[in-house]
Amino acid sequence: MEGADGRLAYRRPVARLTEGTVARRCGARAMIDVSDGLALDLHRLADASGVGFVLDGVPVAAGATLDEALGGGDDYELVIALAEADVDALERAFDSAGLSEPLRIGAAVSDPDLRLLGTSELDRLGWQHRLG
Repeated sequence: MEGADGRLAYRRPVARLTEGTVARRCGARAMIDVSDGLALDLHRLADASGVGFVLDGVPVAAGATLDEALGGGDDYELVIALAEADVDALERAFDSAGLSEPLRIGAAVSDPDLRLLGTSELDRLGWQHRLG
């Protein structure tokens, strides 16, 4: 996020096309942009992939709450899932391309019912689109 409070990222989001392309070349298995909220989009990614996840922590912008970091959207950052063996290559490729260092927030797990932030169940916080 640019600016101390992230307003520029909200007002002028930047599609992470280069990051997505680099991640794909480094073996990314799945990706989603965080436009409806990190928590909700993580659940969507895990649902589509048939996995669960355990988060170690999430970044929280200055002046924001944890719930805002988990459920706020429109920042269009990418969540990238890749094998542990590919993490170093991704970090090197981002550095070589002049991209911000990817931030590790957790790991996918084989149990699709396990969806945790630390030791607590992670709710589906975020923007729910309504049809009709």
